Amino acid sequence: MSMFSRTKRFSLGALVFFLLLLGGKTSEAQTTSTPLSESALRAFAKREIPRLMKKFNIVGSTASIVWRGKPVLVEGYGYSDLSKKQKVDPHRTLFRAGSVSKMFTWTAVMQLVEQGKIDLNENIQTYLKGVKLPTPYKQPITMLHLMAHTPGFEDKVLGLFSLAPTPPRTLNSVAMDVLKRVRPPGQTVAYSNYGASLAGYIVECVSGMSFDDYVEKHIFRPLKMTYASFRQLPPNKLRQHLSEGYVYQAKNKTHQRKPFEVIHGAPAGSLSVSAGSIVPYMLAHLHQGKVGEVRLLKPSTIQQMHQTHSRMSQDANGMAHGLIEFQQSHPRVIGHAGDTIFFHSLLMLVPEHQLGLFLSSNTSTGMSFTLAFWASFRDHFFKAKKGSEWPQQFPGKHRNLDEFVGSYRTARRSETDLTKMMSLGMAVWVKTSAQGGLDIFNFFAGKYVRHVEVKPDVFQEADGPNRFVFYRDKKGRIAGLMMNMFPIMSFLPTPWYETLSFNVLLLGLAALFLLLGFIFRPTGLLMVFPKQHWGNGAERAAGFAGFFLVFSYLLILGALVVTTGEDVIFAPPHVAWLRILYIPILLSAVMAVFVAMAWKQSYWTFWGRLHYTLLTLTSLGFAWFLLFWNVCP
Repeated sequence: MSMFSRTKRFSLGALVFFLLLLGGKTSEAQTTSTPLSESALRAFAKREIPRLMKKFNIVGSTASIVWRGKPVLVEGYGYSDLSKKQKVDPHRTLFRAGSVSKMFTWTAVMQLVEQGKIDLNENIQTYLKGVKLPTPYKQPITMLHLMAHTPGFEDKVLGLFSLAPTPPRTLNSVAMDVLKRVRPPGQTVAYSNYGASLAGYIVECVSGMSFDDYVEKHIFRPLKMTYASFRQLPPNKLRQHLSEGYVYQAKNKTHQRKPFEVIHGAPAGSLSVSAGSIVPYMLAHLHQGKVGEVRLLKPSTIQQMHQTHSRMSQDANGMAHGLIEFQQSHPRVIGHAGDTIFFHSLLMLVPEHQLGLFLSSNTSTGMSFTLAFWASFRDHFFKAKKGSEWPQQFPGKHRNLDEFVGSYRTARRSETDLTKMMSLGMAVWVKTSAQGGLDIFNFFAGKYVRHVEVKPDVFQEADGPNRFVFYRDKKGRIAGLMMNMFPIMSFLPTPWYETLSFNVLLLGLAALFLLLGFIFRPTGLLMVFPKQHWGNGAERAAGFAGFFLVFSYLLILGALVVTTGEDVIFAPPHVAWLRILYIPILLSAVMAVFVAMAWKQSYWTFWGRLHYTLLTLTSLGFAWFLLFWNVCP
């Protein structure tokens, strides 16, 4: 598998580590659902978890549910070690929680806010030791921006993961590897692991303790979370209880065991925890910060932490103080999901019902598993109306929908390395529907789904609860859209040259003419080997320039495919050698000069000149692609 296909797989998998099938604001749209009770919650989990594990080929999972102040379910399913047939122990077996870790990071931050050591509105540069953030914008980054994923940093995928025994980088080194600031803080939601890592580093700087030590002393020990650790690898007494991670191979229907995943930037995703150990944490958040005699946070701090302070539109789900708002009301749902490559988890809190849910799996297909479980849970206990069941009349209903049509690309992407091209696939495409409303295609659904307008600029699935909310700039123009199932990332109107269709067309033409150029005169093998076709002087130089351009492109790209390993996410390739691509890029510019000379001095035949011209144009287009998408470092 090439680096590019593997990277796309990651972008649609682990970098989409929080994707949940959730609807929008549904206060006016509740329909009949099953009442909550201990027996109903247990029966649902007993039925759905094994069913979905089988459907998605999950080796092992663990779950805990709390309701009205106590745990009503703490269960393990399947195996933590498939080869040894070792069953999951819900109280001891540690699963990787991925970005659920961030909830603990924000809890640590809020503890320090209580103590007056952190001001949520202060410039974070005040707290950072040895780290100097660039200042391209007047407005400083605050802790609130980090909590809302609006600091304005680019994203970075390469180097985020590695496999044991590689040790994790220190938080200081992660923080000092400053990412480029690409937009003013507070402007656009774009999920940021780097921002969460900075928050964890600030905890270190302010408390004078390592992040791991701080969380253990001030969260894990008071709550008696015995089987929980941010350390990589966990201490020996816990390491024996780690679940193995697995990749499901659909081709031969087997599970391949994988090493421990190291996350560089522990506060963003390194937590290992058992379902039983996370119970008191959920209870503390659901009961004014207190469990028994232990107080994690003051009631006012819990209320503040759960309060939504940032949203792109009043109808879009937003961000609380580090917690994701997955549903605005009836009931309001907050929490976090988390995905590594092999482990997939979610932690959902429904404060209105004093309900908390944690679910984790140890298999690469687990994101679909957790998605499906929550969707089923929501529909069973908190069922909402479909879009087609909403009132279809409201002010401005009968207007032209063409202004919504187009492509929208993710705001979360790298701007400085080749993973920038992941945004080609992480996009939303919108067109008008022949049946009324909009047909919307997104990278998660993988197909066009009809949506009807239920409020101005709010479109809901005609046959489901999920919504897209368009938001506007100060001039009233469409500035972007939000998926209410995915409120940690906004999608921006895509310029024509960044659309998937344009770039696929460009690459297709480049591949075609590079292949033809490698075979046919005046640049191909048919010119090089029969010397009688070489021509003289500038004509010969033009032909050989084209031949070396094509040959170098094919050689370099072939080497890239062959040398890129399957685990590119864990061991990014050394891309410095890709600077060799500047040679054919420069040759493309030289060939542009030869094109003018060829037509002026009538080199070759008319068809030869046309072939040379088209090869030059497509090679220039390919050169633009390589430079724009940062393939050339």
